Amino acid sequence: MQRALKQQRGGRLADAAACYREVLALAPNTHDALHMLGAIELRHGNFSEAKELIVAALVLRTPYPDIEHNLRMVEDLERAARVAAGRTPGATEELCEPALPILADLVLHPAVVPRGNRQLPADPAGGAVSSIHLIAGVLESSDGGDWLFHRLAALLAPYRPTLWTTAPGPRRQPVGPEVRRLAPDTGEIPHEGCHVFVGIDIDCLEWIDRADAERVIVFCQPAAPSLYLDQLRAIARDGARRIELVFPSQAMASRFGAGHAVLPPPIELEPALTDRCREDVPVEARVGIPAVGLIGRHWCATSPSADAEFLCRVAAASGTLGIYDPGPLRYALGREAAVRFHSRGPGALPRFIERVGCLLHTAGKWWLEGDGREVFVAMAAGVPVLCPRASIFAEYIDHDVDGLLYDERDDVLELLAALRRAPARAVELGRAARIKIETLVEPLRIASVVRQLLIREGLHSEPAGSGSPREVAVAK
Repeated sequence: MQRALKQQRGGRLADAAACYREVLALAPNTHDALHMLGAIELRHGNFSEAKELIVAALVLRTPYPDIEHNLRMVEDLERAARVAAGRTPGATEELCEPALPILADLVLHPAVVPRGNRQLPADPAGGAVSSIHLIAGVLESSDGGDWLFHRLAALLAPYRPTLWTTAPGPRRQPVGPEVRRLAPDTGEIPHEGCHVFVGIDIDCLEWIDRADAERVIVFCQPAAPSLYLDQLRAIARDGARRIELVFPSQAMASRFGAGHAVLPPPIELEPALTDRCREDVPVEARVGIPAVGLIGRHWCATSPSADAEFLCRVAAASGTLGIYDPGPLRYALGREAAVRFHSRGPGALPRFIERVGCLLHTAGKWWLEGDGREVFVAMAAGVPVLCPRASIFAEYIDHDVDGLLYDERDDVLELLAALRRAPARAVELGRAARIKIETLVEPLRIASVVRQLLIREGLHSEPAGSGSPREVAVAK
């Protein structure tokens, strides 16, 4: 192990990999050897083998940020490669996307009427409560995609939901506070009641038939259309079970047809405004933040050279460029003095956003865009967001009122240059963004909408006009 680590630090990856394999031949359950060999395979682009090794290491000890970060990175790169190449020849994501409204229509109007379908009571303090099961895939502890799971768990706390994860690991090893590990082979699965899936990437084929849910609600997050085709069919048992879909924006919901529920990213709103938005802080004390921030994990890549050139121009136009969770961008821009990298970790995203003058959001294919959390966190912190008009989250921004919208990359450079010339304008945009987010994710409002989604009371559909906060929920 000492020899392998020394070789890895020296960049002799092939020699280090050989040493790690020697270790594993002698002691197959050596956690660090599995993890480090997985990291090397990740660098070589062998995503499947890297994931297998990292997951094997994850099972052997308590999770920690580095291994979770590497697992998330390999999943991101694996997904990007799958989308780029198509899951099978001739079955690209672009071909799968038009099938989503057809599938949703079959799922939402099953041929067989589900049994039971009982209502949940409006008052959690009264009478018997039909059970609620909140279900997620792999949970992270390093500020990852499980934030929505924990947020919904908090909002549903009055109903005492049972929390489940399909994360791999020893069956009896605790996953987190009050979270149960799903184990179909021993019958440890959610039974009856209302099943709430958080995300679509949840392995349910082994147990979905036995779960016998009365209602199924899926909080949909951006994912490949081909994955949606597979997973919605599995959850709905090819149309035999009715399921209800909830999306983070109208734009994403429209990809699946009409009439779905919409809940904007329900971030937990901090009680105090940041200094940049406070009325009692002089403007001159708030405008000296020239940096632009970028979330590397959601970067829409074109080619390494073109990406590096554009981001260097962004850094030049803004003064500095901060990249949170940089992933492969670290290798492309590691030598650039004006580019700073920030690692993902517990509570790190809000701290990163607090330190930038504006957030550059990027969008390519909607299924690779992310869950919109960083957009809402930035707006809530009074940080103006530069968002593509093609983004599924652009509907939450009114151009030049509470943020900025753009079409092409060159537009970004012009907008950044304008903000740098008039930094007080960034403060005005940020203040307006904060006001809008305060309305959208006001705690009582969000809690009410989540309750309505579960008990089907009081939902209504109303188009959102320009310049006003969008409706939080839309009834089917």
